[in-house]
Amino acid sequence: MGTIKIVGQERLRGHLRIVFLTGRQALDDYRKKHLILTELSRKLTCHFENLGDGVARLVEQESALRRELTRLNTRLLNYELVNLKNDSPEVHGVKIVVRKSDELDMKTIKDQAIKTTEAFKSVVLFASGDRLLIAVSEDVGVKADALVKLISEKFGGRGGGGSAFAQMGGIPLENRESFLNNVVELLKDEISS
Repeated sequence: MGTIKIVGQERLRGHLRIVFLTGRQALDDYRKKHLILTELSRKLTCHFENLGDGVARLVEQESALRRELTRLNTRLLNYELVNLKNDSPEVHGVKIVVRKSDELDMKTIKDQAIKTTEAFKSVVLFASGDRLLIAVSEDVGVKADALVKLISEKFGGRGGGGSAFAQMGGIPLENRESFLNNVVELLKDEISS
């Protein structure tokens, strides 16, 4: 009798479905998984029986590093807020803040944009890849979702959101700088009117 290896099971319409491999397929599956376990054991410098603990340790370390990165980004933003306020163009008391970062995750970008709008009266345009996040202070007189709609109509892209925060995708990466400059000019007109 040849090799039979059960590789999975699932409930399907009240029945138990067993997935198995036989013969050469079972041996190939074993060989591939053995190679993966051996490589992971080598990289984590532990016996394959301890891989679960090694992966749990890595997940815990990664989570701690993410928390630390978020904390440091928040501290850095507190220092940057002064420069952002001083270096950003102003229209009728509203600062138009433009930032670009392809390295930060979207949660950090959103947190930074909102924190900026809370720190001073502003509209924040935060570009990351082909996405644009827009955050608006409460008392500016324009709404983020209305800005996304207007930008989409004039320059392309798509998106949505609420009055204080919205985002859009599909902004052209090859000429992102001129796209952002056009959006700033559009914002100046909107705030002025």
